[in-house]
Amino acid sequence: MEAVLEGKELKKVRIAILVVLLLTILTQLIDNAFNLITPILVEKFSISTDVASWVASLGGIGIAIGFFAFSSFTDFFSEKRLLILGLILFCIPSVIGLLFQSSYYVVVIARFIQAVGGISTSALYLVLIARYLPASEQVIWMGLSTASFTLSTVIGTLTGGFMSTFLGWQCIFYIPFIALLAFPVILKCLPDNPKQKSNVDYIGFLILAIFSINVNFLISNPSIILLVTTIVLIVIFSLYIKKAKYPIVSSRFFGNKDYVITLCATFFYYLSQVALVFITPFLLQALFNYSLEKVSLIYIVPYTVSGIIAIFSGSVINKIGMKPTLTLGAILIIVGFVLGGCLSYIGVNYVIVVLTIITGGYALSFAPLLTRAITTLHEEEVGTGIGIFNFIVRVANALGISITAFLLNSTFIQTTIISLDKKEMTPYTNIFLFLALMTLIGIVIYLISYKKEEK
Repeated sequence: MEAVLEGKELKKVRIAILVVLLLTILTQLIDNAFNLITPILVEKFSISTDVASWVASLGGIGIAIGFFAFSSFTDFFSEKRLLILGLILFCIPSVIGLLFQSSYYVVVIARFIQAVGGISTSALYLVLIARYLPASEQVIWMGLSTASFTLSTVIGTLTGGFMSTFLGWQCIFYIPFIALLAFPVILKCLPDNPKQKSNVDYIGFLILAIFSINVNFLISNPSIILLVTTIVLIVIFSLYIKKAKYPIVSSRFFGNKDYVITLCATFFYYLSQVALVFITPFLLQALFNYSLEKVSLIYIVPYTVSGIIAIFSGSVINKIGMKPTLTLGAILIIVGFVLGGCLSYIGVNYVIVVLTIITGGYALSFAPLLTRAITTLHEEEVGTGIGIFNFIVRVANALGISITAFLLNSTFIQTTIISLDKKEMTPYTNIFLFLALMTLIGIVIYLISYKKEEK
């Protein structure tokens, strides 16, 4: 932690942090817009749903890798230089995406790089708050971060829906250029503190990135080659972190059973979070013939309510405790998915209620899971531990999209588990029940680990 600034320097940093906050809204807006438009990509490129999901899922993997990387690199490079690099990586892929918009695979690569660069704003925003602002201000700025996530989700889905319908999906690539307006403020207001040179584990990051991408492809397009490659990469990474002098992740993290169990619970818990945004357009299109601009309007109420709940989640935790709060969140998510799987066909209003219940559940859940993870670590491990935790959340989000797309494109998902009046609802019922099951597994793992600790 660095010394807190005072006077003019503190004012300049506040201005810079406000600009970075606005940039987090912009970058997350793009992610949510691309998460929504998968049905359009299926049609435009004449590809299957699971292949079309790569734009969203690999973007999610890019977010996971980028967040972990930029958070870790702040120990070696100044925040100003990292932010400039991140924004360059955020903008250049838009040029590539626009020039080669007819090639789906180039678009996927462009989105992956863009996601890596874009998430730098969120990662560095948290670091800047912790390093340069007084403790009394930090809580306020953290609350604004929570609100920005909700705001970007609403604006992002609206942007994706309306732009893809009336202007063309590729026009979303123009939005990142707005970030260029932030360069003068960043250059003028952010301190360029030199950091002590150290060894950055680029090889470790590369192995982790290849592994994450490989797992994503394994889920969306299963094959023996990808399965073998995944196993080999796990072995290579395990051996590497044991032998490397300055590994990206110390092997002692994996020897901490309580921490690993918490990560497992978090992984299952968050598989369904972004999958919900991904599958909703398909459901509304299949059942009610909704176009994307209409679909985007559906998210306004759920994510507004979710944002309000997130802001007051701290008060809820202080009143009833961590475990009861997470249990309540899990119950809301599971009940929401079950109701969604059984009642969504009745009308759009039911879908809105279901989305509100589920997103409200997630708004209560992040803090208890993160706090649980932190309590299992030694003080000197907290920084890296938080980075790994966020990496797991983002990877789970991305893989949840891939799994949902794979199920949506499979034949066995048409098997009737619960008999409903509308046959078109069958695949969505099964997927919603699957997502509910994933959340149930997550909360059960969490509660079992808590029970063992109490004994």
